[in-house]
Amino acid sequence: METIKVKTNSFARRQTQESRFSNWIGTWESLESEVMAYIDRAKPGYRDGVMLVPLPVTSALDRNHGFFSGVVALKPDSKITTRFEARKPGEEPVIVVEAEGAKLPAKYVEIVIYRHDVLQEDGDGEHPGCWEIVSINASPLDHELPMDPVTMARNQLHKKGGTQGAYTPEQWAESVWFWASHAMVAAR
Repeated sequence: METIKVKTNSFARRQTQESRFSNWIGTWESLESEVMAYIDRAKPGYRDGVMLVPLPVTSALDRNHGFFSGVVALKPDSKITTRFEARKPGEEPVIVVEAEGAKLPAKYVEIVIYRHDVLQEDGDGEHPGCWEIVSINASPLDHELPMDPVTMARNQLHKKGGTQGAYTPEQWAESVWFWASHAMVAAR
């Protein structure tokens, strides 16, 4: 079996404690080691060259180490803000919805890794010969969350920053339904 090397892509490095995204409290090198330790549990992602690596979250109970989810459930009195922005230069801007709230310790974590050549289809690969961590998907629930519908659209339409993929009508419906009552926590 081929030896897999894992490195963190700069796209994942935006997932900090201060961001609206799920995050890891620890070093990027230690996250890479965690992914390598559990790579045998990886499951296929939405296309060839994408894998989801589930990681244990027991350390998330310690506020000084572990995973935290950037997803909050909306309530009738939730304070919601929106912006129209691109994720990075060169991408089309989209509406971004955030809600006030606190990041919660994750109950379920998957690390999304892409094979370098897949990222290179759009010039986003940074570590030749490696699988690259592009996202920390940390859920406040005990299961995987649906991908955001804007991300799905970016991928399916192969917009700048999206990696070509296709989704079932059920995946689309689950995504829209979930994200109609959830948002990312407002960045600090």
